[in-house]
Amino acid sequence: MDLNAEYGRIATKLTNLVKKTIGDKGLVDSGKMKNTARFEYVTKKDGDAKLTLIAQDYFKYVDARYGIMKAVYASSEYKSIVDEITKIEADYLFDKATKK
Repeated sequence: MDLNAEYGRIATKLTNLVKKTIGDKGLVDSGKMKNTARFEYVTKKDGDAKLTLIAQDYFKYVDARYGIMKAVYASSEYKSIVDEITKIEADYLFDKATKK
């Protein structure tokens, strides 16, 4: 299993969900905030990896006022993504345990 590829797909889904939520809230149809907000899967040299939101500096202020990420986390799409992450991790651990 290629975790980088799997989490790359998850990052794309999260990016699309954030952009959709920004549009659903009627904040912008296009523009720098919507176009640049994206998730990336970053692996550090020590092996630690995480999904990180990359956005304009002012995104945190807009998010605080309009609850963009709160709406993302409350969505059924997000819950589905979390289920996918759980399955990816379980499959990875199972593959790792059985290939010894």
